[in-house]
Amino acid sequence: MDVPNAAQGSPDPAAQGTRTGVLTSCPSRVRSQQGGSRVRALFIDAFADSAAAVVASRLGAPVRRGKPSGGSPSHAVSGVAALVGLTGELQGRLMLDLDPPAAATLCGPARGRQRSAAGLAEEVTARALAVLRGEGVRVDATPPMVFTGRNLEVTTSRMETVAVPIAVREGMLVVSLGAREAEG
Repeated sequence: MDVPNAAQGSPDPAAQGTRTGVLTSCPSRVRSQQGGSRVRALFIDAFADSAAAVVASRLGAPVRRGKPSGGSPSHAVSGVAALVGLTGELQGRLMLDLDPPAAATLCGPARGRQRSAAGLAEEVTARALAVLRGEGVRVDATPPMVFTGRNLEVTTSRMETVAVPIAVREGMLVVSLGAREAEG
């Protein structure tokens, strides 16, 4: 998988350069004030850059963040997945999908891996929500759920999805996002 951009662990999306995204879900109030493409990029970058920053901090080394790509409604889990629900002006989910080498590197021995994966998801979510809230987007998150095993697939209905790969020292973390504008 091509992962051309280096992330030095900065939680500031502007510090990571301009990237374009594929999500069209964003609060109409924010869309009308700032333009839909800016909010789409902000949403994607908030979570992808937060994940890169947290992982870089845990490893004590830079990681490489790939370009966002349009995802399918279904995502096959590659090893350990931490899932966080998003509520508020944006509704959807964040999924951090770690392949077995990345899970071992970032989350330690199998015995404590689920708790560590949940902690990773909480750190990423907290950073991303701070960025989004700083831009005026009202969004909240559920506690993370962690899934492990083979032949697992997460399907997100009625939402656009995007996946951002992050290469770690050993293995791959995929930041998978699905979101839509809140109804009503």
